Amino acid sequence: MGSSKKHNVADIFWDGPGGKLEVVHFTTSQALSELYMTSAELKSTKKGISFSDMLNAEASIILKTGKHFDVDRHFSGIITRFHQQRTRHGNLPNATKESYTYEVEIRPRLWLLTKRTNTKVFQEKNAKDIVDEVLGDHGVEKKWDLRGSPKTREFCVQYNETDFNFISRLLEDEGISFFFNQKDKKVVFTNHSGGFPDCKPNPKIPYIEDSGNFFGYGAYEIISDFQYHEELGTGQFTVNHYNYNTSQVKIDADKNNAELPCLSNLEQYNHRLPYKDAGEGKDYSSLHLEEEMTRIRTADGHTSARSFETGNVMEMELHFRNEFNCKWLLTSVSITAEQGNYSCYFTAYKADQVYRPERKTRKPLVQGLQTAIVTGPSGSKVYLDEMGRCKVQFHWDRTGKLNDRSSMWVRVSNGYAGKDYGVQWIPRVGHEVLVDFINSDPDLPVVVGRVYNDFNTAPLGPVNKWQNILKDIKDNHMIFDAEDGKEEVNIRAQKNMTTTVINNKSLSVGNDENISVGNNQDTTIKTNQIVSIGSNKSLEVGASFDQTVKGNKITNITGQSFTDIKGLMSTNVKSSMLTNVKGDMFITCSKSSGVFTTSNHLNWTGGSLISSSDSDHAIMASGKIMLSAAEIIQISKGSISIQGKNVKILSDEITLTTGGSEIKLNGSGITISGPTVTLKGLIKHNC
Repeated sequence: MGSSKKHNVADIFWDGPGGKLEVVHFTTSQALSELYMTSAELKSTKKGISFSDMLNAEASIILKTGKHFDVDRHFSGIITRFHQQRTRHGNLPNATKESYTYEVEIRPRLWLLTKRTNTKVFQEKNAKDIVDEVLGDHGVEKKWDLRGSPKTREFCVQYNETDFNFISRLLEDEGISFFFNQKDKKVVFTNHSGGFPDCKPNPKIPYIEDSGNFFGYGAYEIISDFQYHEELGTGQFTVNHYNYNTSQVKIDADKNNAELPCLSNLEQYNHRLPYKDAGEGKDYSSLHLEEEMTRIRTADGHTSARSFETGNVMEMELHFRNEFNCKWLLTSVSITAEQGNYSCYFTAYKADQVYRPERKTRKPLVQGLQTAIVTGPSGSKVYLDEMGRCKVQFHWDRTGKLNDRSSMWVRVSNGYAGKDYGVQWIPRVGHEVLVDFINSDPDLPVVVGRVYNDFNTAPLGPVNKWQNILKDIKDNHMIFDAEDGKEEVNIRAQKNMTTTVINNKSLSVGNDENISVGNNQDTTIKTNQIVSIGSNKSLEVGASFDQTVKGNKITNITGQSFTDIKGLMSTNVKSSMLTNVKGDMFITCSKSSGVFTTSNHLNWTGGSLISSSDSDHAIMASGKIMLSAAEIIQISKGSISIQGKNVKILSDEITLTTGGSEIKLNGSGITISGPTVTLKGLIKHNC
């Protein structure tokens, strides 16, 4: 450390709790996008400074800067650590001047974010909005100086990580760096080279390697050591992602630099970044290349300049290599100071180039499955979108309201998924589901299963241990029973059931089939129907039975046919009716039997025709009755009576025979013969 013998006045002061304290010395380490820590040794005549008064209290160490030490530079924050050290008077009794030593550590209020771990869901917000919300919980003052707006994140999860790590990875992801304005006690966020202010009060510092005895004296602030480095780096950065909302569109993007120190044939390929389209991919690949350039082109040095502050820009002069005489962004400073002495080591990056923070904060991964509850708008039972996605709330989510804002739309894994076909089982609101995460990324959940709990109980209990079931909330179900000897498939429709077969349908039943229809059954067959029954068929109709055949009807019975009708039987034939019986045909009627026809009635048989009656037999006709046969024989056990207004018998010969008597009539005459012939009445004889 250099020192100035000309300067022997106090130039470091304490501004904080604990009363009058003297700063013996202090050190501080600062870096872009990192938390600084200032440690100071303090001296006091008070031996009992309260720890509760010091911890979490705001404090500042003031360093005098400028040519005449008339400008205050603040190293401020909150006291995060305070401890009592040994005395400075050797603990001797009756010492002429008692003094005590303390040590404090001062950090920015932003450091408090490292002490809170949280798991929380943020939706439809960009990184700035999310950081503002987190900082607001801690009362951290901030300032934003951005070019453009960060992309909106549909679903962003802080997962079991500190608030500081969470916002750090979001800022790194967006290429946003931060530094501290310790005078105003603000954290400043920026993403462009113009967002870093100049060092004050002395932004221009000469490069002088021979510091002599003036190192540390305000009027002789110099850079005594400066080194610049370049190293080979990757020249191409490619990102890739699959967006299922635009599944047929490739959204990979790349950015390259073919100039040294980058080698364009070296590529870093990242396919784990969730982004929306090729435009966002291009932004990411550009950020990654700029980050690489920040890493491989650096400078470091040593200075007595008291104006050097991380996130500020200094301008170096008088370097022997003229290209270094330019503005440099201070990316880190490490300061050691005591009364009259000051030393600073620094790192820097050319201020006209875009600085990007290193992506060093790892995103937490979700190890294994989690369960969540399906949610939806108040009162809804089913809530899904056109992709069959649902919304869920995780059990660790303390801010969700179990509604349609609990998460983004989450895809649901099914056993089969194609374009307009596949398996779709929709999780209902209140169901507990198993959730996995693509690439273990907490921002990319997907529902992969369902589980029962004490409220949503399984439909089958231990007593049904042999059964498996598919059942919905309305008790539409399929049961598969695998119990030995009782194997069964049971299908139930709570209301209607529709089955459509585009081509053939085959049904094979090894034993019995029972069909029970509670109301009507309609069967429509557009072409033929063939029913083959190997044994008997029974058909019972409780009321009427109507059968319509628009064409022919043929009934073939190889055995007998019996028809039993308890009421009236009526057959209506609009054309002819033919009954063909190859054997005998008998009609038995317990009461009367009649044949009614509006036209002719014919009885024809190839053999004999016998008409028999146990009682009277009458043949009646409104017209003539004609009997035609090769021979007509009338036999009566009693009398035969022929009655009519006129009786006419036409024949070649008529013979009336009884006993030994006979009357024969023919064309030649009438012959009467018998043992006795008696004629009564008037006999007229015409010759």
